[in-house]
Amino acid sequence: MVKRPKVISANTMSTGIQLEDEDKMQWEHEDWVGHKLDLPMPYEPGAVYEYSSGGSNLLTGVIQKSVGTYLPLFFYEELLLPMEIHDFQMLTSPQGRGYLAGSFYMRPIDFTKFGLLVLNKGTWNGEQMIGESWIEKSTTPRIKGSWPKNSDYGYLWRLLEREVGGKQMKTVEAWGNRGQFLIIIPEIEMTITMTGGNYNLFPDMEDRPFSILNEYILPAVQLK
Repeated sequence: MVKRPKVISANTMSTGIQLEDEDKMQWEHEDWVGHKLDLPMPYEPGAVYEYSSGGSNLLTGVIQKSVGTYLPLFFYEELLLPMEIHDFQMLTSPQGRGYLAGSFYMRPIDFTKFGLLVLNKGTWNGEQMIGESWIEKSTTPRIKGSWPKNSDYGYLWRLLEREVGGKQMKTVEAWGNRGQFLIIIPEIEMTITMTGGNYNLFPDMEDRPFSILNEYILPAVQLK
């Protein structure tokens, strides 16, 4: 039986497909989804976590086929416009598919709105933009990640714990290359947005913003 990745394994960075070179994929191939699917599959889907932009981008083909329209337009009309987000840039492949694994640009204030959307269980201005059950499912631990080692990972969310005002609290976090971080702390209904330009600079990309977060921002939180 031929092994095939599943949607849930793309959501948890565990497609089982060999890790791609993202830059080579984009520069040397027209079909980014097809290129990822053509790579060897050494693991069973869902068995091994391996951070993969090409793996998460497999969702591009699934969503575009489901909605039957240009993905950036669908995303804008169905999600961004109701949230009053008008300025954004979405990378597209040579085949005209929106790229869902990175290179998505928006203002920090608009990035923050996604943290509020999660805190409000998918509701924005009284409208249910994303199902509450999906918010719950996506922020539930699904697999152990590799960074931080053995940390929990949901559906494309890092699920960690940080010391906030002297107390350990669970966080829901999105990390992006260059130093883009969205940190959601449900217990105190707080969301923090940090942006940067340190592309592929490790550990600087993480160390500097997280040192600011852990030394100044989180200790300053006043708990009731």
